[in-house]
Amino acid sequence: MLASRVVMAGLIVSAALSLSMAAPSYAAITYTAQERYVEIFAFVNNNAQGSSERSFNFNPFNRSTSFNFTESAGSAFASQNSSLLPDRITMGSFTRVTQTTVIGLDEGRATSFLSVTFSLDSASGFLVQQSRTPSGDSNPYNYASARLTGPGGVVFDWLHTPRQPITWPDGDYSGTLQPGQHTLRVEVFADRSSLGGRLPGTNSMSASFVLIIPSPSLGPAFCLAIALGSLRRRRAG
Repeated sequence: MLASRVVMAGLIVSAALSLSMAAPSYAAITYTAQERYVEIFAFVNNNAQGSSERSFNFNPFNRSTSFNFTESAGSAFASQNSSLLPDRITMGSFTRVTQTTVIGLDEGRATSFLSVTFSLDSASGFLVQQSRTPSGDSNPYNYASARLTGPGGVVFDWLHTPRQPITWPDGDYSGTLQPGQHTLRVEVFADRSSLGGRLPGTNSMSASFVLIIPSPSLGPAFCLAIALGSLRRRRAG
């Protein structure tokens, strides 16, 4: 047991050192554009309705919106708590749609959306921490997507919906970003409809997403975190 712990400690230190020597410098984030909102949109017997809350600056955005559909067709709720910080972008979301009638709710959707454009002054490692929790009978479906693009093209593009294969990673995800402009887009929504005689019920999707791009002072600790994650994935595989 002691020998195995010594070996594991040696592997962790070795991996951290190799990552530290190989990794590029850690960049400073400059935010240039943002769009964040929570929104409810529905058609009840062809009558459009809903509500929304939006962010108009780079400050923390912690808002929710709720709406009761007309004709007692149901209700919806959407919330988002997001921040654009010096070394990370964080987003927590919850969306829910409830259908209470057999007919009338043509479609009801609750959405939490984030799009952030930022620039890096040098290449940098990054780490994504994320989780998703769908609930309901998927009528029609719950949805979560995350897409990051940069100077070299698409860095990652993940989708979670019952109608297609789930492409999100099982756990944390790390890599390297090149200097220049990047755009992160994350969308979470729940959707429901009574069309086709679908029975009443509730769909929801909650999600947590953190993109970490460490400042120079956090570089060594960040390397160690990536090393630990890499070793866990290696042992699990």
